[in-house]
Amino acid sequence: MITNATKFFGVFLAVLAIGASGSLVNARAKQREQNHRVLFENEANLGSPRPSGADESVPLRFVPNHKSDGTRGEFLAHGVAHQVSLKSGAAVLELKSSASAQNRKSHRSEKVRVALAGSSSSAKGFTENGSEHVRFGEVYPGIDLVYHGNQNELEYDFLVAAHADPRKIVVKLDGIDSMRLDAEGNIVLRAGQREIVQHKPFVYQEVDGVRHEVGSGFVVLSANQVGFELSPYDKDRELVIDPVLVYDGR
Repeated sequence: MITNATKFFGVFLAVLAIGASGSLVNARAKQREQNHRVLFENEANLGSPRPSGADESVPLRFVPNHKSDGTRGEFLAHGVAHQVSLKSGAAVLELKSSASAQNRKSHRSEKVRVALAGSSSSAKGFTENGSEHVRFGEVYPGIDLVYHGNQNELEYDFLVAAHADPRKIVVKLDGIDSMRLDAEGNIVLRAGQREIVQHKPFVYQEVDGVRHEVGSGFVVLSANQVGFELSPYDKDRELVIDPVLVYDGR
């Protein structure tokens, strides 16, 4: 026999079940709303600058390009939003601009080519330090070139052997709209909407494990060519010329 108390308890359980079901539906609806909001924000922010320091210290890793031809280098490295292509006597930096969610077809890339005028086209490249450095031997007589970098920098070090002539080095910058020498001795390049800075080189000789800086600076030779001006140094020792190309590769 079903008593009034039993009926009341059954109704009470039914109400609890309906309430729990409604709470679960509401919770799932709120979660879907949150997921949609996050997705929308991610799409809207596509191409926005990353937080300062994000990925900047990650080194570039160069891999042999087995399909190398006249336009693409012997080695390639891919960054977050850029690519570096290397071959004897030239590096091509391609900076890619991500499209916004509202205008996905508006993205473009800027290509800046850092070439060595009058260098040897037969210099062979090989990786060092794992795959983080690429070295080309004898790009000029007695001068090797080593590339390395990270997400915002490309360094190319000239290793000048004893008695070799660093005055032979001429850096030619193609794909730029303008070039100027600023008050700090840096080369400032404009390529489309991008500004790229070629920092004043750090030049040194190492003696007994200690680096001794040699006074240096850029010499502008033409609208897109620069050389290096050096203070007196010991020509019986190797000289290292270390310029750094700084860009926003995020």
